Amino acid sequence: MITYGLYVGRDQNIPKAARLIAFADTGVALVAGLAIFPIVFAFGLEPSQGPGLMFVTLPIAFNQMAFGGVVSIAFFFMAFFAAFTSAISLFEACVAYFGGAKGLSATERRTRRKKGAALTATGIFVIGIANVYSIQPLDADEGFWNTWYPLEWVPLFSGKTLFDVLDVMTTNILMPAGALFTSIFVGYVLSRNDSREELSQLSHAQYQVWRFLVRYICPAFIFLILLWGAIVTPMTGS
Repeated sequence: MITYGLYVGRDQNIPKAARLIAFADTGVALVAGLAIFPIVFAFGLEPSQGPGLMFVTLPIAFNQMAFGGVVSIAFFFMAFFAAFTSAISLFEACVAYFGGAKGLSATERRTRRKKGAALTATGIFVIGIANVYSIQPLDADEGFWNTWYPLEWVPLFSGKTLFDVLDVMTTNILMPAGALFTSIFVGYVLSRNDSREELSQLSHAQYQVWRFLVRYICPAFIFLILLWGAIVTPMTGS
């Protein structure tokens, strides 16, 4: 979001855009859940979490459906499009780091961005291939990837392959931690004048409510989510 924020024009209505994005994202997630889980239960399949549901359970369900091949192609094409567009923002954050040094000419900045893009893409490809092999069934002859548990000694990652480790680390730690640090930065580091200027579309009362939420309520609840995912979950096994 910080990287995308660099490209937001001054005429952009941030509160309106935030409401639209939150509504659209939540709406799509609910519709996807309403579409996927009835298929799973209709064919008596056991729902699982993460990649198991998407890459193992759903293909079995599609195979038992009328015109399942067409539905499967359409589903995974949309999943690819969603993942690809999301990857652009992640990719740009890395590339912008390489090309964002001060004192560089436009030509030097473009050259550094190209090199950064090549380096980032190579790293993503290598890690991605390792992740693909790590989610193979245990009876598949894929070397040690699908039986390698890189952080077995950590309770949160016990019994988890490379893909599972990255999945849990992202969901349980990095995402809530990023949200927590963002709320702290916006609420305490960013000056009141700067935040008021960026949220000029809000009334004074609305801004006061927003500032109170981002300084006190949001950090507290996000910290509870982080605590639950990083500590409570591995201790209880839930």
